[in-house]
Amino acid sequence: MHILRAQTIRSLDEQTIKSGTPGEMLMERAGRGAFRFLTRVAAPGARRFLVASGKGNNAGDAFVVARYLREHGMHVDLLTLAPPQGLSNDARLMFDRAVALGIPVSHGYHELDLVRLFSMWHGDAIIDGVLGTGVH
Repeated sequence: MHILRAQTIRSLDEQTIKSGTPGEMLMERAGRGAFRFLTRVAAPGARRFLVASGKGNNAGDAFVVARYLREHGMHVDLLTLAPPQGLSNDARLMFDRAVALGIPVSHGYHELDLVRLFSMWHGDAIIDGVLGTGVH
């Protein structure tokens, strides 16, 4: 296994986008890959998911995961720390696609609220779309 520094990952993303791959496509690939790993390896029997999202591009990846889960008949709840208008264009596109499938969304959570909420939530798996390469 290789562990990459956040700066390396950001640089690779930038290079990929500059070479002609749109950010939207990167989010789609990351979300689809995470969905496949989740449903085939990490939690193949899970049916109820909570997807928590921040304001960065990691949120866009999480919205793609939420969409794939919903499209495959899973129960998905979505929590957001940032309002949709505060998202990047690509992340907002992915948010809109997920919401169009009828995924219920709860807005306006703060990071500290998540700890309490996670401990009270009853389901199979929680997807982190909050922490990304920009976390401090």
